[in-house]
Amino acid sequence: MKTKPTYQELERELKILKKKDKSKILLDLAGVIFVAIDTNGIVTLVNKKASEIFGYEEKEMLGKNWFENFIPKRVKNEVLQVSKKLLSGEIDTDEYYENPILTKSGKERLIYWHNTPIKDENGNITGHLSSGEDITERKKAKKVLEESEENYRLLTEAMQDVVIRITSSGKLLYVSPAIKEFGGYIPEEEIGNHISKYFSKKTDLLRALKLIAEVAITHKSGSFEFMLKQKNKTPLPVELTYVPLIKAGKVYAIQMV
Repeated sequence: MKTKPTYQELERELKILKKKDKSKILLDLAGVIFVAIDTNGIVTLVNKKASEIFGYEEKEMLGKNWFENFIPKRVKNEVLQVSKKLLSGEIDTDEYYENPILTKSGKERLIYWHNTPIKDENGNITGHLSSGEDITERKKAKKVLEESEENYRLLTEAMQDVVIRITSSGKLLYVSPAIKEFGGYIPEEEIGNHISKYFSKKTDLLRALKLIAEVAITHKSGSFEFMLKQKNKTPLPVELTYVPLIKAGKVYAIQMV
């Protein structure tokens, strides 16, 4: 026959429940995903952000196997191995890891995780708590940018004309390979140099610096003629067509051909 709990036992249970409720409230207020799983891979805790990202209600996730229900099949074994290594202490808890998760709609989201083991009062690992950030859109934007930059690189490297990109302070951000034939310079060696290095006449340099300052204010494009100092010091008459590159209403660079 089961004995009736004492007042002290009830009070202790109440304190534990209050502590759990307080922790849950804090996790729900966090702007990141929190998911806890036990050593069998069963979900024991999810916060509000996790429910939003996964598209499930909290009760739909609790008690389910994490790897069978919320991880795409193609990466299930890989993620499972990472979890096992974390629980055995083989992986540093400060180590970050990213993997796709499967939402209720069947779509995938890429999550950047930080995992921490959960231990009982005896120091035994009973599971792990993972905090995560959805980086799906960031990764997509990065991929688009990389593809755009690669297309730009291929285009400029195929041109016979020299393409130059400088900062608003006059430092070189990019020089196309044509500069080697055009002025004798090695493109990768010139990155970071100031444009003052390439002017044969001081008056041309002063005009160029004034023009850069004006472009930063007016955002206007145009053309500019000057005497280029080639690597062998021989001056060469050059005409540049320039256009400002603008982001958030400000000129962050000037591109010249």
